[in-house]
Amino acid sequence: MRFSAAALVAGLQVSAALVVDGEQKPLGFQQKPKGTATKGNKQPNIVFTLTDDQDLHLQSLDYLPLIKKCLADEGTTYKRHYCTTAICCPARVSLWTGKQAHNTNVTDVSPPYGGLPKFISQGFNEAYLPVWLQEAGYDTYYTGKLFNAHTVDNYDSPYLAGWNGSDFLLDPYTYSYLNATFQRNRDAPVSYEGQYSVDVLAEKAYRFLDDAAQNLLTVTSSRASLLQQQAPSTAAQPPKKTTLKNSSPSLLPSPPPATPTCFRTSSSRALRTSTPPRAPRACPGSRSCQYKAPKT
Repeated sequence: MRFSAAALVAGLQVSAALVVDGEQKPLGFQQKPKGTATKGNKQPNIVFTLTDDQDLHLQSLDYLPLIKKCLADEGTTYKRHYCTTAICCPARVSLWTGKQAHNTNVTDVSPPYGGLPKFISQGFNEAYLPVWLQEAGYDTYYTGKLFNAHTVDNYDSPYLAGWNGSDFLLDPYTYSYLNATFQRNRDAPVSYEGQYSVDVLAEKAYRFLDDAAQNLLTVTSSRASLLQQQAPSTAAQPPKKTTLKNSSPSLLPSPPPATPTCFRTSSSRALRTSTPPRAPRACPGSRSCQYKAPKT
């Protein structure tokens, strides 16, 4: 069974199909002007975890006890929720856009009828959930698989919109669990040969949580300084200066420095890896890799 996971860290104001007082409310994102606060003058913070290829009748969660315990057993199960197109990429596009597959026209997992290229050609890079969240004043972060056919060749044509920070898991290494390739923000792809991809993904998710928390502290500090400047001055005592900072240590250690370099023969782009040098090896598809020992 193939398994992939992704994490979205954001403040989220989204409505789905739900029933309130016996009346079904419409699907879709309820967009508010940027900076609009919810009740209590606070916007909610949401960590969204997506697990792929879960099948009720094949009992896939029996093989993923931690996901079952932490998400299913301790969460809410919607027993009458149905996926109209129960295949990876079309379902993901429906999730991000709020539209069914016959409206997105993304009907397969790979081109020409599906995958990232179809998502882009349909115009959804400017009209999907993270873009709307940013327009509503939120910071958004993502790591893991986003779509099929999001590859080491097309990750920058164009870059995906809507993310303050991103670290995408790329094909053809999405299911190479000990040789995954991630691409952070607008950096070149990086290979994690010899490291379990789920552990790599977890580390990246924790780092984005740190980034989101630090950004929140920065915004709070800026607002406190602004309010302090706007407050009336007192002759008796000058206002106290308040500095907000993240005093907690980083959740994760710094990544090891890259040593060898893996160059693609078909392009000038390079894949950096943090594994020890070894003999040249063949890569999937039209790619071949050449490892070079670092200069001493």
